[in-house]
Amino acid sequence: MAEHTEGPRVVRCKGSWLEIGRKYGEELRADIAHASRAIEELAMAAGHDRMSLKARINDYIPYAQKLPARWDELVGVAQGSLLAIEDVLLMQMLEDLLDVDACTTAGRAGFLLHAEMWFASHSDYAVLVSEPADGPPVITVSCIGFLTGVGLNGSGFAMGVQSTSSRDGRVGVPRAMVSRSALCALSAAEAVREATRHHRSGGNGFVIVTQQRPWGAHTNHYISTKFQTVASSAGESVQRLEDVVATLGGVSDRELRERARFLVQSPGFVPRGPDRSVVTAFVMLADIEAGSVRTAPGGGGKGPWVRVTLP
Repeated sequence: MAEHTEGPRVVRCKGSWLEIGRKYGEELRADIAHASRAIEELAMAAGHDRMSLKARINDYIPYAQKLPARWDELVGVAQGSLLAIEDVLLMQMLEDLLDVDACTTAGRAGFLLHAEMWFASHSDYAVLVSEPADGPPVITVSCIGFLTGVGLNGSGFAMGVQSTSSRDGRVGVPRAMVSRSALCALSAAEAVREATRHHRSGGNGFVIVTQQRPWGAHTNHYISTKFQTVASSAGESVQRLEDVVATLGGVSDRELRERARFLVQSPGFVPRGPDRSVVTAFVMLADIEAGSVRTAPGGGGKGPWVRVTLP
């Protein structure tokens, strides 16, 4: 069922992934329809027409079906929202159609802080608390209809994902589905395997935090020298990462809990595109020991700092 708070809608579902997706689609039907139109408009503004979009989506379907649990979830969303599966899949493919420097994540043992940078026309978000029949409970925070890998897994890890563009993009498993498969894995070790083993369409940066892992952060450029041959321009991502490191380097756990919403208003967590088409849709702090996430609209927007706990 969906909880009506002053902040984002919180949808709690259990059962098979098909049932979870269907309930999510039912509870957010009007919002998902609005999001679907916004995504299509963004794709068309980038030069795609309806015929070319349909052909592109059909190319991706056989690869999307290689992740049965994720495909079932999307089929459920389509059933619940009364949209075609192609429309729901398109919402997972925007990173595969457009290059965007989106999101900043920083984490250290027990905590993960994430700023979701996304398109201004698709910035409404919701929280999905899922209890799958065959895995640990998961809290996902994402822009509506766009089921990603940002959130908290009840097996003991939190994850943030950052868009990473490169010159070797291809038709494959939509990268958002790969990241979601990682977030919904049985353990942190399995999340790493899920993130790297599939024929995915393009790259993402993953920050996976457990109770033991050291501090680290990521924005939108390749850090390893192994990937420089396919890397696109790092742009402003390098400066954003330096700003994050400077902001959070000396922050204690207590300060992180108490000042997280203010820390994510610092330059490292704010998009810098000149046309302002990308905004900070929401911010999130995951606390692994507490089994909870706190989230609020980004950019210092109005709305409470909402706390959602694992079942």
